Formats: sequence, structure tokens, C-alpha cells
Amino acid sequence: MPTLKDGFVRRNGWERPLNLQQIGAWVIILYFLVVFYGVVAPAFPLRWQPFAYFVPSLFLLMHVGLLFICTTMDPADPNVRYDTARPTTIDRSKRKHVIMDQQCYFCQVTVSTAAKHCSACNKCVGDFDHHCRWMNNCVGGRTYRRDTCFPCF
Repeated sequence: MPTLKDGFVRRNGWERPLNLQQIGAWVIILYFLVVFYGVVAPAFPLRWQPFAYFVPSLFLLMHVGLLFICTTMDPADPNVRYDTARPTTIDRSKRKHVIMDQQCYFCQVTVSTAAKHCSACNKCVGDFDHHCRWMNNCVGGRTYRRDTCFPCF
């Protein structure tokens, strides 16, 4: 995984350095779009073609929409969201863990109990699950909430 510059904080998944899997995901989506709409759907019998275009298009729009929205959002802990300058190392002789007693020593703020510091994004994420390479963004509490991630459903 590419390393971050000293103090760099990734706000969303579109910021550099982009992950190779993220680029690959968008290339694969574009490839399947061309193959499906250029070759597979036109090969259906004429009476099935409206169905062959509509149903996959609906699922594709939902998938690409969710992927785009979740890549664009900032899943950081609310206390960390607007802070920008962060160190990239801490003294392990003084602190065994990055977050102790709800205090992150990278972000220099108090965070929620379920927050963890993502080394790829260099920020604390509430209800941290993992850093997704396909979105190049962290998956956490804000990404899981239905009303925040995709308000239409």
C-alpha cells in the first residue's frame, strides 16, 4: 500500500494515492458495461430486450451509486473530521497503542469508544470495520448507516 506524506489526511476515497484495486474496480465495471450493453443485451429476443435492459440497469445504478457515494463520504469520527495536521509516527516507548483512554495520540482529540485510527487514511474512524481498497476509503459507522450512505432507500 502506498505510504502517506507526513501529516497527510485522506478526506475521502478519491484523494491520492489511489489504490490499484480501486482503479481496477472502475475498469471492470466499465468493461462489463460495454460487454453487456454492446453484446449480451442486444442478443436477447426482441420481446425480452426491454426486460434485459431495465433490470440489470436498475441493479447497476444502485451498485455504482452506492460505490460512488461511499467512496466520496468522509467516515471520520466527528471530533477528527475537520482537523488536518497529523504526525505519521508516535513514540512507542511512551505509548503502546495509538488510542488509549479514548484519546488518539495521532489526531490529538478525544474519540468515541468504538473508534480506531486507520493508518491508510491517517484519521480516526468511528465504529471502524476496515479500510476498503475497492473504495480506497474506510468502512465504519457513517458508511453503514443507510440514511447517510444512500438516502433514497
